[in-house]
Amino acid sequence: MVQSQPMDREILRRLDWSTTELHQLTGKVAIVTGANALASIGGNIAYQLALRGAKVYIVSRNLDRCKAAIKEMLARSHAISISNLKPLVADMGDYAAVRLAAEKFLEQEERLDILVNNAGIFPLTLEFDCFGVNKVMATNYLGPFVLIKTLLPILERTAKSDPASDVRIVNVSSTAINAAPPITSFASLEAWNDPFGGNENPDQHLQRYAYSKVAGLLLTEELQRRFDQMGVGVLVTAPHPGVVATPGLQNVWGAESEFYKASWTPLEGALTPLWCAAHPDVRKREFELKGKFIMPFGALKEQDVLVNKLDASRGLWDFSEHFLDTVIDY
Repeated sequence: MVQSQPMDREILRRLDWSTTELHQLTGKVAIVTGANALASIGGNIAYQLALRGAKVYIVSRNLDRCKAAIKEMLARSHAISISNLKPLVADMGDYAAVRLAAEKFLEQEERLDILVNNAGIFPLTLEFDCFGVNKVMATNYLGPFVLIKTLLPILERTAKSDPASDVRIVNVSSTAINAAPPITSFASLEAWNDPFGGNENPDQHLQRYAYSKVAGLLLTEELQRRFDQMGVGVLVTAPHPGVVATPGLQNVWGAESEFYKASWTPLEGALTPLWCAAHPDVRKREFELKGKFIMPFGALKEQDVLVNKLDASRGLWDFSEHFLDTVIDY
């Protein structure tokens, strides 16, 4: 498997910013997927948003994981009100469950200011869900697509409700997109399920993961284009968190590997998504950052992987809608 080395930790120390720079978020509502523990990037994003007064919905695969994460966060800081941490159960690879969770949220809340699509998987086998979609694409792209689509009305309403509103969608990405082989299509189930050489290709799992992340980047661009076309002030970005020592990375590389040992902590990995989600400087640069891939800790980096190709992003969106209509009557 191709290895990309973690960025030098000295770069982090020079560019690091204090999370105290985040504005108070009292009255704001956020959703963070994959936030089931402080050992994760998502857990640290949710925790930091809650510390600043936001009501944060913790999305995880089951209620026990949600409750465990909330308990851990409350134990870490007594400054967080228990009423500001809410469970929201959804397996991001189960589109029907994602839609039901989003609809439940819509019944409970009048606004949504921050949506962070952080949950993702990197399995080392090729598996398919009950609808015939490989599970990496299902979880890393299609689940977030369903979540966003279902929540679009409340996101738009929140953005229009107040000229000073600051609604943001953060689709956590990865520099793994650079490992994607030449891609010709995102607009068919066959393309989504490309085996990338199967067992004959030692990099197949990395390339499948990279494909799902390119899809997420195209989704980011298409979303931003649609918001701009409607004149709705929602800002959409796709940050790379860095190479982070999460349980998922440990499962792939092993705790004793030099790659894992050189990785950043989950809090360090949360900094760039947090910057995109809530830092005040982001709005000052919004015309530069709209729909873009963001490197730590706010560096703009253009990506030459089908990015900015309108036909690819529109084709992916349209086929996603068509596919979901056929399997869950979306």
